[in-house]
Amino acid sequence: MRRGLACALTLLALVPSLAGAGPLGFGAPLTIGSRPYPGGTLAAAIDPAGDWIVAWQSAAGLEVSRGDAAGHFSSPQLLATRVVPSQVELSMAPDGSAAIQWAQSITQPQDVATAPPGGPFGAPAPSRATAVLAVDGRVIAIWDRGVARGHGKISYAIAPQGGRLGAPRPLAAPTSALLPSLIAHPALGVDARGDVVMDYLTGPSMSPPRNSQFAGAVMAAGANAFGDPAIVSGPLRRGESVELPATLAATTLFSGPGGAAGSFILGTPTAWRLDVVAAGASFGAPVNAGSLAIPTRSGETLAIGGPVVALPAAGGEVAAWTRVPTAAESGPPPSEGDVLAAVAPAPGAPFGATRTLAAPTQWPRDLLAGATSDLSIVLWTTLAGAPGYDRETLECVLHGPAGFTPARVLGANPLRPTTFAPDPIELAAAGSHAIVAWGARTSVEVALLSG
Repeated sequence: MRRGLACALTLLALVPSLAGAGPLGFGAPLTIGSRPYPGGTLAAAIDPAGDWIVAWQSAAGLEVSRGDAAGHFSSPQLLATRVVPSQVELSMAPDGSAAIQWAQSITQPQDVATAPPGGPFGAPAPSRATAVLAVDGRVIAIWDRGVARGHGKISYAIAPQGGRLGAPRPLAAPTSALLPSLIAHPALGVDARGDVVMDYLTGPSMSPPRNSQFAGAVMAAGANAFGDPAIVSGPLRRGESVELPATLAATTLFSGPGGAAGSFILGTPTAWRLDVVAAGASFGAPVNAGSLAIPTRSGETLAIGGPVVALPAAGGEVAAWTRVPTAAESGPPPSEGDVLAAVAPAPGAPFGATRTLAAPTQWPRDLLAGATSDLSIVLWTTLAGAPGYDRETLECVLHGPAGFTPARVLGANPLRPTTFAPDPIELAAAGSHAIVAWGARTSVEVALLSG
């Protein structure tokens, strides 16, 4: 996102009165499809040439549309009929080939379909995959195989371009889990060289969990198997445990023009450390991006969103997270929360001081991050409209060579009171291109970087 770092036009369709506000940089919003009602699922992906794909739940089932950087897009392709997917994931390789994975529930087989550069998706094939990654010429899929005798195991499979996934292969070292609900959350990413990286959470050996760790494995560029996993969060001291954020939106592994990085929360007896690990041919040492003190007063809780990571090719690595001082489950949404960030000059380098991107706000959530060649993008939604909390705003902060821009409100959507159910928002970036896709009432909208 270049020349003016324009966020203000990204989501004009959410609030038509914002048209023309703010600096230029994005083209007019495009309505690419419709959906039966607010909510549902949505996924977006883009390649370095600016070609993009968006998938969403329509009245007929799961639909996908392809488009390009000029704003041309295809009529929706109906990929699966009469499905109400609970989760959809899209991935595009630098050559424009793509993979999509969706699931209706954890008790049913997931489906995976692939597409050649610029072409339609082929027929879906049943799979257990919970994450897919399209790399030049092939697709990698991973999943947690469930729990047997107290242990969970991660498997993966590879598909050639246009082909179906091959036989499952177990990851060399199993993860362990005490209960079926304590899953590994495996995630996939790729660096600029083509090394495929996987990270996951090891299962605890006791309940409540006290000794989970963050692990990773690498499939070198051009290889057909992952190497042996390694514990990348380091040895744990007494009272420490690795956790995933309570408001995890998408993944713990982030890819961008500047590489890949994993993120996790290290719980200590007094604080939560937000750590980032550079990934590529191997995993680096954890680097602390920031810390949050554990509340000590009775009844106090703290919900953490992130950390999410943006990795541009130039301009520094950005880690961002949200802090909400009380649990939403205990009553009305909190009146204050904030969005924090820190910057490192390069992946693996120490982060600078924590800074506040937005504070105080009302329940920031749905934190997303992405990167173009020279820009980091941080998006989040904020519940607003107290005391009824019937409105949701989308806000954006950008980071480039000149530093952070002020937070800008991009738009607002009405919400059904008492449900607090957000509409889906997706961010994808590659090369010098970026796309934001969102649900606006019963339509599916996108905005594209144009300069």
